Amino acid sequence: MSWDDLVHDLEELDTGDAEAESRIRARFEQEHAVLVLDMSGFSRITQKRGIVAFLALIQRMRTLCGPHIRGAGGRLVKAEADNLLAVFPDPDAALTAALGMHTACGEDAVDRERDDQVRVCIGIGYGPLIDIHHDIFGDELNLASKLGEDLADPGEILLTPSAAKPVESRLEPFEPESHILELSGLRLSYWRISVD
Repeated sequence: MSWDDLVHDLEELDTGDAEAESRIRARFEQEHAVLVLDMSGFSRITQKRGIVAFLALIQRMRTLCGPHIRGAGGRLVKAEADNLLAVFPDPDAALTAALGMHTACGEDAVDRERDDQVRVCIGIGYGPLIDIHHDIFGDELNLASKLGEDLADPGEILLTPSAAKPVESRLEPFEPESHILELSGLRLSYWRISVD
């Protein structure tokens, strides 16, 4: 299905078509785990070394992290600036990719100066999403974005409760911490694991 198909159904919804939302959900809603990755250090590195140096880091991040998306059965939805957005069939696959990404970045960082290291922050959510292949929408995406872009520190994976529950036993070796936070008018619950 295409964006044009979704727009048509949204216009029908806007005109009061009571069944338009059901059609939209039937055509576009899928359950996915969603991973949001954000790089750390943009402002500091750009001011110190310039934008071209940071663009080189972004390219290295994509080279290091991309194979872990595909290897875990995921699909890259978007690569914008220093962010990656990917979907997976389940939280186990998303966590596998996230752990692989942190490992790859850590191995690449050996013997590199701090400003030449790729450091990533990751948020993972799980639930129903409107999926039109080149873009996705949904509450768990919004939560994963808040976690990955606003709250996670480098070397951390933050999971929404719905993403953490199915992989609880895999989190135990990382001594996960449960948190509740008020952010942007939302009460946010999440699990934090540190892989550094």
